[in-house]
Amino acid sequence: MHRKTFELVQHTPIIHFQHDQTGATLRATEVKPRLDRFILDHFVKLIPGDNNELIKSFKELEKNIDSKGQALYKMQVVAPEIEPQKYLFLSSSIDDYARNQLREDIARKYGFLSTTVGNTGLFANEDKILKKVAVDQSKKEEIYIGIMYSGQHKIIVECFDKGVLKLVCNALPYFFLSTNFGLRKTKGFGSFTVMDPKKTFEASHLTALFPVIYYMERQSDWVVALQKVNSEYKKLKATNDRSKIRDYFLIKKPIIYWERLFINHKIVGKKDNVSIKLKSDDNEKTVIDDKKIKFVRALLGLAKSHQYPNAGDGKKADVYIEDAGKKDQDVERYSSPILFKITAGGIYLFASPINKNILDREFHFFIGKDYKTSSQKGELSTPKEFHIDLFLENSLSQKEWKKL
Repeated sequence: MHRKTFELVQHTPIIHFQHDQTGATLRATEVKPRLDRFILDHFVKLIPGDNNELIKSFKELEKNIDSKGQALYKMQVVAPEIEPQKYLFLSSSIDDYARNQLREDIARKYGFLSTTVGNTGLFANEDKILKKVAVDQSKKEEIYIGIMYSGQHKIIVECFDKGVLKLVCNALPYFFLSTNFGLRKTKGFGSFTVMDPKKTFEASHLTALFPVIYYMERQSDWVVALQKVNSEYKKLKATNDRSKIRDYFLIKKPIIYWERLFINHKIVGKKDNVSIKLKSDDNEKTVIDDKKIKFVRALLGLAKSHQYPNAGDGKKADVYIEDAGKKDQDVERYSSPILFKITAGGIYLFASPINKNILDREFHFFIGKDYKTSSQKGELSTPKEFHIDLFLENSLSQKEWKKL
């Protein structure tokens, strides 16, 4: 049995479902299948055509994975022996008093100390923590905690075949540089990279694996980096009344309006029979053709619901979203095609090709338990085409982001 050991550096906390267990960290059962897929789908593009040894090993691994036979190699992940730091993440901002109060409340109820970090891309804790559900009730609600180790993890790879071991080891640094783990991994959480003091691989080679890559130098700690990622993603998708993807479709020919107009007016506002009008700078009102309104934000990731202000009462309405056609798991689970990777030196933005199944697809929007019985509902389809490379080129700050 041949063995190779790698050391990993953790750059951001991983949101782990077993955060309360000793040694909770990366799981080999998650890493290995994703590494296999990475080798088959991406790393194969970096194998030189004249490297017969790696090509042979790739074919052996591909055949083994496709046949679902006994794995050709084994993997083990070993966490540092020291206790990790634990963090509670919120998407909203939080002051020092509330942060200290939450630390005490969670320590009393859940039995561990944590540091609260606001303005991040994790919003699953908001209702349970800020509304005191987790603190005030006797029942322990599930909360999402990030864990961060200061020491190095170890990845141990074992294989009888030297060629397959070499293939896996060559792919490993590229895999970790373009992959995150745990919950909200597209927003920079769960970032690890392979220690590479001899600089045996080049990050620039990843341009052969991903069609669009941008890079931003990092001048601060990981907390600020995560908050920067959250800010950048919100600018692209939507924050308050600003949205880069909305602006992108407004300058296209023919013009496309985003879904917020339709939802605010005809679903939340209950004005299904009233035309949507936009007021221009000269106060002239333009009637918007419903056919020109599309579900554009779905192209950057599909959520099950969105909150919209309820006219007059200051509250927000939960508008639910479901696929209107034949159920498609690729669509229902469609995550953002943009992944932010935080490293010691900077932040990478990787953009994958758009899933064609999400294009020109109709979705139901409704308030209530289900679409059929709802009195506030409607349908919208996504745009027929979307070029993510052009979108990012027009939307990212050229002063901050460098295209690789």
